[in-house]
Amino acid sequence: MMALVSASDTLARGAKAARLALCGVLLLALSAPHPVDTASVAAESAAAVRANARLAVELSQMTVQGEALVVANAASAEARNAEIPFAAGALGTMAPFRAIAAGSSAYTTALGCLTEAIYYEAANESVRGKRGVAQVILNRVRHPAYPSSVCGVVYQGYTDAVCQFSYTCDGSLARRPMDRQWRESREVAAAALGGYVETSVGTATNYHADYVVPYWAFTLDKVVQEGRHIFYRLPGGAGRPMAFAARWTGREFHPSFNPARFAAMAEAEALAEEGLSVEPSAAAAVVRDVTDRRADNDVGGRMDVSAGTGWQLSIPDPVNASNGYRAALREQGDGAAPATDR
Repeated sequence: MMALVSASDTLARGAKAARLALCGVLLLALSAPHPVDTASVAAESAAAVRANARLAVELSQMTVQGEALVVANAASAEARNAEIPFAAGALGTMAPFRAIAAGSSAYTTALGCLTEAIYYEAANESVRGKRGVAQVILNRVRHPAYPSSVCGVVYQGYTDAVCQFSYTCDGSLARRPMDRQWRESREVAAAALGGYVETSVGTATNYHADYVVPYWAFTLDKVVQEGRHIFYRLPGGAGRPMAFAARWTGREFHPSFNPARFAAMAEAEALAEEGLSVEPSAAAAVVRDVTDRRADNDVGGRMDVSAGTGWQLSIPDPVNASNGYRAALREQGDGAAPATDR
């Protein structure tokens, strides 16, 4: 019996040694250098770059300016938006954004741009609504199809025919912010730059107010509505968390507001209505859409130039009927201007 056990032990040890030897051979084979098809890798990389470039061009045209709207009538737009189904599947979770060192000059500039965007886009929205706007901007910073800085995202297209955030190209910056809403917007911006993640919007990179219907609302994945804003993510792999792999560029630039530019735009528009032209140097590249409408929670407003009086506030219907909006305007007119980092 003892001899049998010893023989069995010997056989077992031999089999174990053989297995270890085989594993060693396999490890050596796996660790040995293999030829790499550099041509295939380069071709795949080039294809990815081209795909991102095409996507970037397409996304740069997605705006809520007049020519992009399918429906601009508030009542019918709300009904039409309600017919668009919400996308199925998980929203996806973004990692906290902490790329910009607090206290740095880049942080101060980014905080100013982000605060502005939250204020002019969602001043009277809920805190979650403000956070959703901030999250969309930071999501864009990390997507390779968008600029890789906070101010770059916010001011994308502000000197072109199509701007991404309408307040940067319609003269709204001439208006003095309201104290309370500005403070709230700044707090939300600081929290977002400090790593706060608004999970309700997931990987959303687009949103629009429910009183308009842009054509791209039918091409993206509708994920959530918060207040008057409906949020969307890019379809397929482009909207998944792993696609948000771009790094912050390392610098921030905040363009200066130039009222003369908008005065030139107004002059060009007036001449165009009369069938006349204006020298290219005298007109700005941006064409304001004076027919679009603002909801009573959108305090960006519209600015028009009146001869001899300078910039005057012009709020088109239906917002004139809002008592809450008029109260907000009174507060803006009577309150002291806050520090706006501009």
